This record gives sequence, structure tokens and C-alpha cells, in this order.
Amino acid sequence: MSVFDDEKEGFIDLGQDHGQAPEAEVPAWERGIEDVDEPGWFDIEQPYTPPDYTLRYKTASFAPLGGIHALTGQSGHGKTMTFSLLMAALLRGEYQGMDCIMPQGTPVRILYVDTEMEARNTLTVVARLLYMTGIGLAGLRERLRVINLRDEVEIAANWQRLRRAILDYCPTVVFVDGMLDMVEDFNSNEECQKAVRRVMALASLRYISVWCLVHENPGSTKMVGHMGSALERKVTDIFEAKKEKQGGSVTFCLRHVKARGKDVDDIYFHVVEEDVGGFPLGVPRIIETTTVSEVAEALAHNPKPVEEIVGDATMTTAELREAVKQEHRCGSEAAMDIIRDAVNDGRLHAEHAPTGKAILYSRGEPLFN
Repeated sequence: MSVFDDEKEGFIDLGQDHGQAPEAEVPAWERGIEDVDEPGWFDIEQPYTPPDYTLRYKTASFAPLGGIHALTGQSGHGKTMTFSLLMAALLRGEYQGMDCIMPQGTPVRILYVDTEMEARNTLTVVARLLYMTGIGLAGLRERLRVINLRDEVEIAANWQRLRRAILDYCPTVVFVDGMLDMVEDFNSNEECQKAVRRVMALASLRYISVWCLVHENPGSTKMVGHMGSALERKVTDIFEAKKEKQGGSVTFCLRHVKARGKDVDDIYFHVVEEDVGGFPLGVPRIIETTTVSEVAEALAHNPKPVEEIVGDATMTTAELREAVKQEHRCGSEAAMDIIRDAVNDGRLHAEHAPTGKAILYSRGEPLFN
């Protein structure tokens, strides 16, 4: 899997050409002022239609087509993991209670733009999406394009590559992971206003949903610089990602701090390390709770190790799997992973019964010689 080259506009190569998209109208901000020869009257007779939202969590819909949305948070507080959650829900149609509600007939085509991290980290996001969605590389090729702008020296080139990718690929949802790298100076009011206006124009003219990630100031909940101030006034939604620690547990909270529509309930998730192709990979898992007290209780829960669940008993696979599911509050697949780890570590013995094909689990010495 190659990374990118200038001939392909910086796309991460997922192994397939999506074809040439229709030529798009040049946005107004790409034309000279002298080209504008009429005021552009708004048609007040056009029929009203409600917003075309792209995502829903529980009963609240958010992130409409034609709008721009912000994700913020301190460094290391789960912002890119949050983007992975949102992209997985869009690509799968649903992910752990978060639903894709794209209008009927509108394809899910995601453009992910990584402005900050090296290629290896960008490929980690791709690997995580492959694992979370289960749609395979062929399915991912059809619905995802990726650009890495880490090695781009000129900020102006970042804008050109982003614009070209949107016009060529025709995505329906764009994730800009690092909006500050789209301007030379995030404390320049003029430059940041222009950058936000460009994003707004692209979202409106192409009727797409555009997510913009902007860090918070250290020790504050305010987004960085004039970029943060400009976005705060223009976006339809602002979500804040925050890492929370309680005892030995770490969880992330995604809070809807600004909404033009209905407020989304707080979304809590853990990051679980999964074995993917022989390598550990952090994967976000939403905690299925409805109140803050339930979240606190879930975080405080300290399940027994599987060998303590068995104790002095002998258990079949079905019996032990159900006991682990109850104790660890997990599904069947995760329960079997816990059991296999205990056997591989020597904390449990697994043996075939003398008669039949049943596997019996015990703690201590083997049951049969």
C-alpha cells in the first residue's frame, strides 16, 4: 500500500481508481470580483425542505448536508478516534447505536484529509476503519479516499489539493483532521475568515457535509485562535472530545456543545486494543449507557479474571462463555477472546472430555492424563 504522490493529488492509494467525476462549476470565491455582474437574488418561492442530516445518535440528528461542523478538544483527548466512530457509522450504516441517515439515493463517499500526522498514522486510521466496518478493502475503496498533507510545505497547495479532491471525487462527507494547517497564521482574522468562507462555499455548492477539527487552547475549552472564533460562528454543530479518568479506567466523552437542531446526548466510549493482523490496534467502543451515573458505574466496574470465574469448578465452553459475558459485560466474541487469552497464558486448562467433543475448562492441574 503506497502513501501518496503529487501525480495523484496526494490520495492515499487504496488500490483502485474511482474514475473521473463530472467537471464542477468554479466556486464564486475562485472567480475575480469583476466577474460578479449581478447580486444573486435568493429565490424565496422555492419549496422549503427540512435539513438532510447525515448522522443520528439515539433520537437526535446532526451534521446536515450543505453544512460545516467542528470537532474540538485538547491534544490526546480522542478527536481522531471520534472521527473514526463517525466514519464507521457512515460506512456501515450503523455503528454501536450511531446511525447513518443519509437521504435515500445519496451515496456515502468519504474524503478523509489528514494534515498533521505522518503516513503511518494515517494508515492506522484506514486499518481501524477496515476492522470497525468489516466491509473489506474492496468495499472501502468504493466509499473512501484519503489525503495526507503532512509533507506539503505550502499552505496554498493544501487548499488546492483539498479543492481538487472534492471536485474530482465528489464526496458526500469530508473530514479535515487538522484545520489549523489550512492557514499560515491561525491568529490572522482575515486569513481565518477567508478559510472558513472557502469551506462554507464548498459545502454549499457541492451540498456536502464538512467536518473541521480544531484544537482547544491549553487549559481552556475555547478553540484555538481566530480560526476557532470564525468556525464557532458558522458551524451547525460543535462537538467536544474529552478524556476522563476514574481509578484505572480511561474513557472518552463526546459532548454536543453547540447545536442548531436537537442536542445530542453525551456519547461515552472506551478505546479497546484489538489484535489486527498480528499488530495491536486501538478501536473505539461506545458505552451503552443512558445516564451519567450509569457511566460512572460502568467505569468503576472491575470484572473478575476468567480463572476466578471458573474457581474450583469445571465448565463447558458454553457455560464459561456465558459467565464471562455476564461478568465482563461483553459479547460472545469478546468473551471467547478473554477465554483464549487465559488458556494461552496458562491461567486455565482446556481439555477434550474423555467422551464426546466437548471442551472442559478448569483451573489448576489437567483434568485427564
